[in-house]
Amino acid sequence: MNSMWVIKMKSITIPKEMTAQLAEEIGIHIGDGSLLIRPESGHYEYYVCLSKEEKEYAEYVCSLMFSLYSIEGKPRESSKDRSLLVLFSSKALASWKLHLGLPSGDKGQISIPKSVLDSMFVFDCIRGIFDTDGTIMFKKKQKDVHSYPIIKITSKSRVLISQLFGIVSKVGFTCHTYYDEKKICPSGRISLTHHLLVGGSKSVELWMDKIGSKSPIQMSKYLIWKRFGFCPPYTTLRMRRSILDGRIDPLVFEKDAGGEI
Repeated sequence: MNSMWVIKMKSITIPKEMTAQLAEEIGIHIGDGSLLIRPESGHYEYYVCLSKEEKEYAEYVCSLMFSLYSIEGKPRESSKDRSLLVLFSSKALASWKLHLGLPSGDKGQISIPKSVLDSMFVFDCIRGIFDTDGTIMFKKKQKDVHSYPIIKITSKSRVLISQLFGIVSKVGFTCHTYYDEKKICPSGRISLTHHLLVGGSKSVELWMDKIGSKSPIQMSKYLIWKRFGFCPPYTTLRMRRSILDGRIDPLVFEKDAGGEI
């Protein structure tokens, strides 16, 4: 793909070149985005599926999409599983995403496109992946509180996890991969998932410095850990904000807690 792109496309604006915003949006697509193309019925849809607790992040996705493509979307609750869907119906957007190298349908072999890898915005793309397919969790690790931080990214794509490992391991992160974990789907079918794990205080601080997060859910966990030296498990975003506001003692949630969050 050329560094400068044709920008005439009916109904949406197309970025002229790779930018931090575009790389992040590609990362969001790699994580929780889905592209559905059915020419025979005229369906050209791109949607991002998030959890109900991610309403603020869904609004961020909408603002990012409008900034990039001048296309409007609004989070709406799915009637099937009460998840949040941010839906964009646009043939032009679908065509553009195919042009970027993002697949329609199954993402089992998805990877970071070459146009991102060849740019200076790879970390922005990884941030989008982390905010949608990742989490920061904390383990006790021989202590009384959940103080040991681990960043974890999970994907159906072995290629993507291998790609991420290759990128972050070169810049000083302590990380490893875990491949082929079996997961039983609601249908009874067994699928394989793959994981990148970045562990330890030094690597998590490096992650937040170089990659960061735009997710209130992930940032609230990180900020509690930074302030208190630990982050209790099984808390909601609202609970964590109460902790950060000084209205709840985080030790309240440590009692009878498990191994991670």
